[in-house]
Amino acid sequence: MDTTQCPASKPQWRFERPHRVRLYVEQLHINDSFNLCKNELYWSAANKFKLTDQYAWAERNDIKLEFTIDDRAVDWFKQIRFNADLTESEYTDYCLRFFDHHNEVWK
Repeated sequence: MDTTQCPASKPQWRFERPHRVRLYVEQLHINDSFNLCKNELYWSAANKFKLTDQYAWAERNDIKLEFTIDDRAVDWFKQIRFNADLTESEYTDYCLRFFDHHNEVWK
């Protein structure tokens, strides 16, 4: 007698906001950012980010934004990134609004 056993599927554990997207990236040359403190670096990028459609979308949907400053000494740039963690529905909305199939690096 042959018996086959189908294992029960394991429950999928998911984060509340599993999708991290990069909303805006600003790169400043080291010569332009050498004398700037962290607060000045933030505001130089944030003022440009405020002019984008992604910022308007995040503001309308009350998305919590995070930022990071990355010192890339090899490339002589400081990179300021604005990120957001999104739910499934927010991520779908973001993709439908801002996906550009001509540009593969869109996140």
